Amino acid sequence: MKFFIMTRIFWLTASLTLIVVTLFQTCKTDQNDDKFTIGKKGNIKAIVISENSDPVIKFAATELQSYFKDITGDKIEIRESAAGNENHIIQFTHEKDTSLKWDGYKIEMAKGVIRLSAKEPRALLFAAYTLLEEAGCSFFYPGKNEEIIPRKALIEIQPTSRIYNPILEHRGLAPYGLQTSSVEDGRNFIDWMAKNRMNLILVSEDRPSDSDGPANGSVWKEVSTELLPELQKRGFIIEMSEHCTHVFFPRSLFKEHPTWFALNKGQRKLGPPPYSGQMCYSNKDAIEYYATTLAKYAKEHPEFHIIGTWPLDGGDYCECKKFLRICRYCGLQMQV
Repeated sequence: MKFFIMTRIFWLTASLTLIVVTLFQTCKTDQNDDKFTIGKKGNIKAIVISENSDPVIKFAATELQSYFKDITGDKIEIRESAAGNENHIIQFTHEKDTSLKWDGYKIEMAKGVIRLSAKEPRALLFAAYTLLEEAGCSFFYPGKNEEIIPRKALIEIQPTSRIYNPILEHRGLAPYGLQTSSVEDGRNFIDWMAKNRMNLILVSEDRPSDSDGPANGSVWKEVSTELLPELQKRGFIIEMSEHCTHVFFPRSLFKEHPTWFALNKGQRKLGPPPYSGQMCYSNKDAIEYYATTLAKYAKEHPEFHIIGTWPLDGGDYCECKKFLRICRYCGLQMQV
């Protein structure tokens, strides 16, 4: 199966999955003697969410419903409010809780209720996937065909209450090869990331591949229409970053403003893309243009939570005296 993410990382799939699992600390609390069962003859009758639940929580409920049906053949209804002191339900609760860290979550089982609670909506999605793993599901590799979904008439869940707190606040990957031809792979990858409790993805607006073929490129503008909804319904933190100087400081500026660009070997000139076109960071007009363009972009793209200001890859940083003086003052060592 040809896949598209950072090859230097992803071939260590087994190690990575092990790391992801250990990124959450688990604390067991009280137990009770009531066994929870899911299926046609089970004692769990409904999944309950609040009436004002956001799209991430609604998605978490439908994921639980869908996979339970795949396992048992029986579809549990989703309701938007519990009737009084109703029991025999799985209840999603979005609330403040000082015992939870970042997007940590609780799974509590008592008095006929499996209660999933968290401060962050995406943490309730993580809780749902934890419950599915306890039911025997495995999400080891991207793609529905790669998942392990057991088939049995009745799911039995042991009545143990637990708290899951992440060790790292941000947990994610940068998908390379993301472009028009790999939308479905991107969809599978995002789904897999969430199922393994990752919460951040790093994309690039327009980073062409610097190798033969598309594997090392990342062109978010080609896939955003299809993949942005996939990220949003899972509550992802989206970082538009990578080596994206050219998005805010295009090479086309060189014709009118050559002094805005890096001096190399006594000349300011543009080599072939994608690595040429570094900015002269000591030029105030260049910096002003860069900052203004970046701020405008941020205003036009509220879907991004983080926007990076990475320089271009490949070196060729400015060698002008003013810039090198700034580097020495700041204690920087730029490879020029």
